[in-house]
Amino acid sequence: MSTNIFATQAGRPVGLIGKVMGRIMAWHNQPDNEWTVSLLEIQPTDHVLEIGFGPGQAIRYASRRVPDGLVCGIDHSETMVQEASKYNAAAVAAGRVALKQGDVAALPYDNEAFHKAFSINCIYFWPQPLDGLREIHRVLKPGGVIALTVRNRQRNAYKPFTAEKLTVMLAQAGFRQTHYVNGPYPAHPILSAVGIK
Repeated sequence: MSTNIFATQAGRPVGLIGKVMGRIMAWHNQPDNEWTVSLLEIQPTDHVLEIGFGPGQAIRYASRRVPDGLVCGIDHSETMVQEASKYNAAAVAAGRVALKQGDVAALPYDNEAFHKAFSINCIYFWPQPLDGLREIHRVLKPGGVIALTVRNRQRNAYKPFTAEKLTVMLAQAGFRQTHYVNGPYPAHPILSAVGIK
């Protein structure tokens, strides 16, 4: 698989290759998913939103924490919506998970619909990250929390999303009390920028 095809499929998985990419993402992002969900301190009745849920692994982790709440997800890949819906079929059937195809720049949710929101290794693919963060701010309740997890590496793709730059973007989008947390895995460097509305 060429680097260009890999980057395209990582940003918007499509078809059979997209399904394979989803499996790779599930394997590679597993520690990121568990850690990010744990940062949010999700409560049993919370309404939670994930942006760019991919194969749906973090959706499952979050949904296990909300027996009386709701986990929603938006992803612009139809293939990933299908795969994540299958992976979370029981929670979808029970009405605890609702997944949609869509764009972070135009979230199909009411104002102040969610207590928590998160996105894992996805902001790199947003055409206008600040616009996306403002949309997430709109759909969070007052006091709501966002966690943005990214790779903590010195590579060109990640340089616009350092801890300092992400916390500035969160503040520009209207979040207060922004900070960042380094991930717990030395061999798998990640960080999460956190903001409170």
